[in-house]
Amino acid sequence: MPTLLMYRKIFLTLIVATAIYIPASAQAQVCEDASKLTALQVQSRLYRNKGLQAQNMGNLQEALSWYQKAVEMDSSFAVAYNDIGVIYEANGLIQLAEQNYLKANKMDPNYLSVYSNLAALYESKRDFDKAALYWEKRSKLGVEGDPWKAKAEQRLRDIAEILPSLKLRFMEQDAMKLNKDLLAKKAEAAKKAQEHVKVAKKFFDSNDYDKAMVELDAALNLDSKSSEALELMDRTRARIKQREKQAAVQKMQEHFQRGLKYYEQEDVGSAEREFGKITELTASPQ
Repeated sequence: MPTLLMYRKIFLTLIVATAIYIPASAQAQVCEDASKLTALQVQSRLYRNKGLQAQNMGNLQEALSWYQKAVEMDSSFAVAYNDIGVIYEANGLIQLAEQNYLKANKMDPNYLSVYSNLAALYESKRDFDKAALYWEKRSKLGVEGDPWKAKAEQRLRDIAEILPSLKLRFMEQDAMKLNKDLLAKKAEAAKKAQEHVKVAKKFFDSNDYDKAMVELDAALNLDSKSSEALELMDRTRARIKQREKQAAVQKMQEHFQRGLKYYEQEDVGSAEREFGKITELTASPQ
């Protein structure tokens, strides 16, 4: 049955080809300008390519030999140091792997693969503080669409379950993000509420108070503290109350005229009913 170490070795033989993500739009910036390379640097790249070929065929010792020749030709060749680290780690030589990864990182801080390799190495050593450090760097250096950026962020989340300080930091970050999202939503709601207030003002000015109230209710559902909506709602309610009073007075006048007509016709019962309705209207709350 395959062991965890065996799976780790298989993973390490593939990591060189997959650990760095370079969008097509950025390849021109990353690729070296061959015209600026010295003869020794060109030779070192050729050795490194031979090492990759050997590694892809599973010949790790041969690959290591070619990578070592590559750094002999160019002692600042970060990619080759990273390759050497991968081979050492696959062979269980963790200290030598770490040394070469760190050297690669020192030679070229923008070479992304080495951050993932260092982070994974420190995880295997259960040095989660250092693992988190390098996963975080890998995440920050990645661009949108980079699958290893997403992987680094997920690994940080996983490690946070072990490191209380990191978990607290994530909680603070999440809280800040949620608060930012909430403020954005409140601003959007306030903007929509303002649109309802504008429509309500038009209905108010045209004396269509019922429709104005519908718009103001919608505005306050979106922004309950909108001073403009609250002020206009008070004015609208006052107008509605005034309209109701006027309607009540009109009805009283109508009942009085009918009651007076019945009285003159000596229809006492009908007159009493009409005058009684005036009393009811007067007693009802306005």
